[in-house]
Amino acid sequence: LQRVADELAASALPASTEDELARYSQGVITGALDRTLTFEKNDLLAEMRTIDPESDRARFAEIQQRLVSLESDRRAIRGG
Repeated sequence: LQRVADELAASALPASTEDELARYSQGVITGALDRTLTFEKNDLLAEMRTIDPESDRARFAEIQQRLVSLESDRRAIRGG
């Protein structure tokens, strides 16, 4: 991991102006946030498959609410 980080740090950024740098940076951050939310969503979906909605209604509802919130967050960071 350190080697990859060193290579990235030594690489030239694909931006030559302040505006391009801002767009590039925003894209990197948006992509990282999107991936994080996707991982969390997948974890919750996996947990949801192991829960009996009849015997653990509270947790099932909690996961459903969190999934709705995550999707809302994903749409917001994507600009839509």
